[in-house]
Amino acid sequence: CCTFTVLVQLPNLSIATSLLVVFLFYDIFMVFLSPFIFHSSVMLDVATAGGSDSQSTVQGSNVCHKSYGENMPMLFLVPRDDWRGGYTMLGLGDVIFPALLTTLMLRVDYMITRGCCQMTSQEKVSIFRKIGYFPILLLGYCIGLIFAFLANTYEFTINGVKGQPALLYLVPCTLGPAVFLAWYRGELQLL
Repeated sequence: CCTFTVLVQLPNLSIATSLLVVFLFYDIFMVFLSPFIFHSSVMLDVATAGGSDSQSTVQGSNVCHKSYGENMPMLFLVPRDDWRGGYTMLGLGDVIFPALLTTLMLRVDYMITRGCCQMTSQEKVSIFRKIGYFPILLLGYCIGLIFAFLANTYEFTINGVKGQPALLYLVPCTLGPAVFLAWYRGELQLL
């Protein structure tokens, strides 16, 4: 995740917004709406190596075994702290896509503090001027993650799917503050 966010840098806020919104709808479709078409949640089946018995694939002399319930390497398992125990799943996309926006805003903060660019002609004196974009987006990500975990704990569900599309909570909690703060500071067009 860290290497990906270092190597892939978004050039502006409009591309970041487009990317996050597209993957938000993709995540919602694959978790909540895919059971209407495929009779099970595609995202949950992929994350949990869904419902098939042991399968093996032969490639040359190497044999790769996949067994039922095997965890994929594109998944973080976060231990639950409620009475039921178990784990909450968090996909790499739930980390990477909001991180791309967050690193963009970190670069913007760096350019502003280094004086590399004059972002706005008017200087508004407020708490929002003193705090950069990055800490606010980091706080927004934490709040969105808490919402996603709470929705999973209390089994907020659509179509009987037990999982949650974490981007449903992470995108509004990161993109919303970024766009609002840029608008409030008069930097929306420049970003």
